[in-house]
Amino acid sequence: MGLHRDGELLGLSPFETEIRRRIWWQIIMLETKYAVLAGFCDTLLPPNWDTKLPSNVNDADLLPGSSEPVKSREGATEMAFCLMLYESRAFFCDNPVPEFEAVILGGGNVSTESSKRFAGQSLEKYRLIVDQYEERLAGVEKRYTNPTAGGIHLVASKIRSLTAQRMRDMILHAREPWDEKVDGQSSQQSFFRAWVISFESDVNWYDTIDDKFTWYLKLHFQADAFSVMIELLQWQPVGTLVDRAWKVIDRLYDYHHEMYDMGKRDNFQRAENLLAGWSRRELAFRNLGISCDTPFVVARLRTLEVFRQHQSSLPLEQWPASAPDATLFPGLGASDFETFDGGLPPSSGGPAFGQWSNATSGPHAL
Repeated sequence: MGLHRDGELLGLSPFETEIRRRIWWQIIMLETKYAVLAGFCDTLLPPNWDTKLPSNVNDADLLPGSSEPVKSREGATEMAFCLMLYESRAFFCDNPVPEFEAVILGGGNVSTESSKRFAGQSLEKYRLIVDQYEERLAGVEKRYTNPTAGGIHLVASKIRSLTAQRMRDMILHAREPWDEKVDGQSSQQSFFRAWVISFESDVNWYDTIDDKFTWYLKLHFQADAFSVMIELLQWQPVGTLVDRAWKVIDRLYDYHHEMYDMGKRDNFQRAENLLAGWSRRELAFRNLGISCDTPFVVARLRTLEVFRQHQSSLPLEQWPASAPDATLFPGLGASDFETFDGGLPPSSGGPAFGQWSNATSGPHAL
């Protein structure tokens, strides 16, 4: 179809040119999403495309058969949200940074070698890129959006601030030192932090937009990564980062009611791991002589018949010595779980867990 070539260069009508631009930029966004989810650092689109961004017009401004060039409007139109997304992607087309892109887009298959390179580089250039990104998007936001109009215009006006904040949080995450003692399978340690940040960003989006637009966010929800994060929590009972993870899990279940459907195997497995992790968390707190508030998601899952019967048949056990995951917490012993600084004074914390407390230090820690 030649959508990668701009219609003006091909001598096509203004209407067809505009429609082709809209289709092409939607392809770019989809290709970006699925390329990253598939493990590629960037898209596989042809490098010689020249299709321009769509015009800032309403659908009513497009007339089939018209020979008059399409002129962009000044101010907010029906294209506000799409143009903010497209301009955001266009920035990274002009400023490619594959290693950083793989992190900020939520990709979970960054290689060990790439992670080491990224962690070893000066992060100043990435901070500068984020500043440039926000500066460019601020101009686009002023030109295309009107948050006072509400609805989709309010959502469009939040793209710049929320995406820039997510990137800055990821830069803080990238400052965490790479552990050379851990083998290639231990990327869990890095990814767990990244997933917590990513899902906190998702919650910020859900909290910001109107309920009638949450369907769009749910299209991009990474259910597999969410399940893995919950599975890892079985071996991480307490700590600042773990507290953040449990908060974000509770909030995401509130927005994704479909995950309470235990008729689906994925939902059941996820819920089973979640309850197992919370039981161990409760036991860890009990061993420390303190109580912890039960999240709503845990309380609700426990009321389900399939789990109520299962819970009643489980004996009360002490924390098993083999519970910690050695690849996730190198050098961790069972005694560390009894003194982990999950909301306790710093003097109560075991040294092996200091790295996880420090992971959330800074202005973005909850």
